[in-house]
This record gives sequence, structure tokens and C-alpha cells, in this order.
Amino acid sequence: MKQRVRIDSGRTLIRYCFIDQKDRGGRWLVAVSLLILCCAPASGASYLYVSSSEGTTVSVIGTHSRSIVATIHGSTTSLTPDGAFVYIGDPELNTTLIVDTRTNAAVETLPFFSSPVFTPNGATVYLGVNGQTIVPRNTATGTFGTPITIPNFFIVPSFVTPNGQLLYAFGNE
Repeated sequence: MKQRVRIDSGRTLIRYCFIDQKDRGGRWLVAVSLLILCCAPASGASYLYVSSSEGTTVSVIGTHSRSIVATIHGSTTSLTPDGAFVYIGDPELNTTLIVDTRTNAAVETLPFFSSPVFTPNGATVYLGVNGQTIVPRNTATGTFGTPITIPNFFIVPSFVTPNGQLLYAFGNE
């Protein structure tokens, strides 16, 4: 499998990763994934967080060395709007790790798996918990707000409108 990752720490744009692979029959299978550069030069960040195609690890790539410097157990990554922290969800351990992108150090572990969604200003993060609840959390104080629960319906927070007024969640019965 060939992987090509373009890293340019001088800009905050969407970057790309192409994964080319042949199947057992010799046919080419091509998977293309868009990656958001999980660090912002304005925050002093120096790491890029990339979820593996297997969905069990997150590779930490040093933007200066352009090589993998660590591997974190987890499957999803969500970057805060200011680029200061990355949330790494681990469904196997049922945890969400919050990592400082400047130091690559874990600052907190939440006791549930989530793939969070942030308001544009970063003041609130919406965390999906157990598939039926979305919990807002103040990112400055760490306090949790009133949970939003929809019984008998699997929901996932998906995105917040640019003005921060509406949260969209997708799901199914």
C-alpha cells in the first residue's frame, strides 16, 4: 500500500492523502481521503493527527520532521476551531482523549466515546454519548450542559451552522 501525505505547516488548508492498493485479483482499489490539517500555525501547533484506514489508531505526524512521532489508540479526530486541541474518540475503550496540539500531551480523558462537533467560535462542543444523547460542554470551563436525548433513535452530532445557532444531528431508528 502506498500512502502519500502532503504536509505544509505554513498554511491551514485541507490537505490530501491518497491510498492506492491492489486487491487479490490484481485490480486497483483506490481510496481517496480528504484530511483537515489538524494543527493551526497560529496556535503554535506542530502535529498532524491522521486516523488510520483500519479505524483503530491515530498517527501523530510531526510537521517539522514530516514523520510519524507517535500512535494513539482511537478512531476519530475532531479539531477545535482555534487548532489548540484535538479530540480523539476511541470506541473500543469508550473514551475521548483531549490532546494539546502544541505539546501532543493528553490533558483530559472523557469517560465516553464521541466524535465531537464544535460551534464556530469554539465556546461549545457537542458530544454524542451512547448513540441517543448529545451533551453540550463549555470548552472554557469544562462544565456540561443539559443533555439532549431522543429515545429509541440513534443520533450523531454532525455540524453546527456558521452562526452557531443550530446543531444538526443525523441518525436512524
